[in-house]
Amino acid sequence: FSEGCATYCNSVGQILFYTGGDTIYDRTHKPMPNGGVDMYGSTSSSIQSSVFVPVYGDTNTYYAFLNAGRNTASLVGYAYYGKIDMTLNSGLGDVSGPLIDLITGTSERLTAVKHCNGKDHWVLTNNHETNAFYAFRVTRCGVMDTVISIVGPPGTICTPVNQLKASPKGDKLSTVATQTVS
Repeated sequence: FSEGCATYCNSVGQILFYTGGDTIYDRTHKPMPNGGVDMYGSTSSSIQSSVFVPVYGDTNTYYAFLNAGRNTASLVGYAYYGKIDMTLNSGLGDVSGPLIDLITGTSERLTAVKHCNGKDHWVLTNNHETNAFYAFRVTRCGVMDTVISIVGPPGTICTPVNQLKASPKGDKLSTVATQTVS
């Protein structure tokens, strides 16, 4: 893939599925039946185009978060998600149900980190060229508890093209920011 991608493996390192942002492939390297239909991303629209999050206590259900990054014409990106059900497609998995819009106006950043409760996850992104960061909590019940954090002094913007990285403990977040002078 030319930019961001994501892979999910089982506990012994076997690939279950992967994506470059526009199509979700199964372990046989074929597109999941619904993994390419209405997928809004592209293989060159975002540095961090995708992330997969497992559902705690359910080895057959995962969430695929996809970040279309910035549209060349409008410079506005968008993120969305879908649910992967590994019991479908003869055990190779498929995207079950429609994709759900998460946020419009994203940068090219998208990452996930485990919640401190050891069960849930946080999916993180930020608004295009602002200092507003969005955290979406992913639980067994779905995606909920959106937290918006404004980081840095007034006039701080995050450049649109770079990565977002969470520390292993989930207590720190890093990216590149600049401060404008007015």
